Amino acid sequence: DLLSSIQLEPEVADTAVWWPAKNGTFSVKSAYYLLSAGRTRCLLGKIIWKSRAPERCKFFMFCAMKNACLTADNLQRRGWHLAPICHLCSKDIESCTHIFLNCAFSREVWGLVRGRIGFLHAVPDDDLPTWWCAARKVVTKRERKTFDAGVILVTWLIWKERNARVFDGRASSPACLFATIKDEWETWLAAGLIPPP
Repeated sequence: DLLSSIQLEPEVADTAVWWPAKNGTFSVKSAYYLLSAGRTRCLLGKIIWKSRAPERCKFFMFCAMKNACLTADNLQRRGWHLAPICHLCSKDIESCTHIFLNCAFSREVWGLVRGRIGFLHAVPDDDLPTWWCAARKVVTKRERKTFDAGVILVTWLIWKERNARVFDGRASSPACLFATIKDEWETWLAAGLIPPP
């Protein structure tokens, strides 16, 4: 429709026009706008990328917050034929929200972590981003990046437990996974990722 309304004038020379810019001239700002026009924002993006967690864990958490992990529900949407059941609790449909929040196995792990650090804020319930934002307000500003790294660590190791069950046929109890979380936290501490308490 737009092209049909254009009248060509053979005697007028053609000119190049950069259409995203208002004045028709190229600028880096207009190119950036064009490249990022379809981008969606992650609610906790800045918190995740500024945390003290390793980069691979940050990337994983960024994907988890965007519901982009390859859980059964996401694989089914891509045409894979598989049972949609959660590999951690074997009860409900597997999704990012279920694995990290609603799964009985994960809730027990979160409860063990909460009890160990004496954190008074409730265990995550229906929405991890909302819980995370509320819980970090209770933590002092100086300790928030460390707290964020802890949330990422727990979520990362729950995901790794899920993958160990799917790909290796190995299953750990919540208490064993909690011990793994403590060991990994000590490794992060020794590596200087997080400051000593």
